Amino acid sequence: MAAFRQYWLIWLIWALISVVLVIQSWPQITTLSGWDPDDQLRLVQLRDFLNGQSWFDATQYRMNPPAGAPMHWSRLVELPLALLVLAVSPLFGHHGAEMLAGRMVPLLLLGWITFMLAKIAQRISSREAALVATLITLSSSTLLMQLRPMRVDHHGWQIAMAVLALSTMFWTNSRNAGRILGLALAIWLHMSLDGAPMTAAFFLFLGVRWIRDPEQGQRLFWTLLSFCGTSILLFLATQAQWFYAETYCDTVSPAHIFGILFATALMLVAIAYLPADWRLRLAAAITASIGALMIIFGIAPQCMGGAFGNLDPLVREYWYSNIKEGLPIWHQDWRTAMGLMAGLIAGAICWVLLLPKVKRDDRAKIVSMGFFLLYGLILSLLVVRTVSVASAFAIPITATFIAMLFKRYRQSKIPVQ
Repeated sequence: MAAFRQYWLIWLIWALISVVLVIQSWPQITTLSGWDPDDQLRLVQLRDFLNGQSWFDATQYRMNPPAGAPMHWSRLVELPLALLVLAVSPLFGHHGAEMLAGRMVPLLLLGWITFMLAKIAQRISSREAALVATLITLSSSTLLMQLRPMRVDHHGWQIAMAVLALSTMFWTNSRNAGRILGLALAIWLHMSLDGAPMTAAFFLFLGVRWIRDPEQGQRLFWTLLSFCGTSILLFLATQAQWFYAETYCDTVSPAHIFGILFATALMLVAIAYLPADWRLRLAAAITASIGALMIIFGIAPQCMGGAFGNLDPLVREYWYSNIKEGLPIWHQDWRTAMGLMAGLIAGAICWVLLLPKVKRDDRAKIVSMGFFLLYGLILSLLVVRTVSVASAFAIPITATFIAMLFKRYRQSKIPVQ
């Protein structure tokens, strides 16, 4: 309640935008058609689960009968939808319950993401920046297209976990920050291995800080412990055969778990003993990283080509190679590319202009934001589907710069002609 009272304007703006999004999405809501085949198939997965399909079985038996097609999709994404449908079906019927769930889950995610981005902007700048971040978030086409009603696939949850992970970088309690960061990264990877490059960015950032200063090891220690523990729990909770399960390259499999276990064990020992020489810390981090990759690719060499490295050549040519969101930015129409990259480019420009002007005590926060912004920008150029997460990372920086401009304008003694 305290958060609501303090940030009531943010929640009010979110509520108004939600009404607009519901009106705009009404055809997709009433027909339960979603926005693309992924949304439609997720709804089918939800119905099969509610009709008795096993929690451990995500096979889609309507495809490739009678064996079915293994989807490798996380049931976690379906849980909120399923709980809401079960809760309101007695009141609205099953069709009405699906309509309500398809509206509420993405919009609640949008509200949570908006609140977290506003909090990040406030932590690195001011309450004025938080309000600006709210306005930018709720007008960002790259975010709204993944968080509008009936966008029930996992994309919104990926953005939410990414923003939650970013927010922990500005928490003062290293232990709690590490626990939540590890939890967010593990859930993100469990939902989709698309999050692997950005997960690597968080560990790279924390690892470099620890190599430079051993006192920074506590946050990395608890992040690793939480990440490894949550990854194992999610794997055991969703895989019927556990460590005898078949390895798939597009979802967390036994090979990934063994790699995570090795890297975590080695790094926890290194952090606990805090080697005095930075070169020893660097060697430990490199050994853990290379060792984890060797274990993953040693067990599953077919995954060296990426999540879809073992696709049938015919399937790759006629399906995967034609999915534009998985291709680099230069494969997109230039108008589409500019629209997708506009928020990121604006954020990068604001960061360059902002860095020399911030106070010395706040510079470390801006530098941290710049690292994730630049990393996200590079990823977005290489794989377009990462642009939504990267655009979210750009919002606090852009909001901070705009708030700073307004503050200088208000304090200026020279009137604008």
